[in-house]
Amino acid sequence: MKDKETKYARARKRVKEIKGFYLHLTIYCVVSILLQLFYAGVFDDGSYSYMPFWARFISPAAWGTALLMHGLWIFKGSRFKNIFKDWEDRKIKEVLERQERERKQWE
Repeated sequence: MKDKETKYARARKRVKEIKGFYLHLTIYCVVSILLQLFYAGVFDDGSYSYMPFWARFISPAAWGTALLMHGLWIFKGSRFKNIFKDWEDRKIKEVLERQERERKQWE
């Protein structure tokens, strides 16, 4: 019974994480569209001051990069969540082997 509740809790948490990503994606799309309309002068009389063409893409590009990282974390999460654990295990093994070699060298 306890195992079933644990599985349910994990599944519920996973669905909540996925739902959070899709909410993030939706907000990103809406805000990016509104920003582009603002830069195009749709919300005023078109007398928006000069801005370099590339400047209007900085915010969506930076936020899009963060959104990409969020998506990778959610959908490929096990790889990213365990990356430091795997590195830590490899490093511990490497240090132990080096200590063993040094110990044998001094014997």
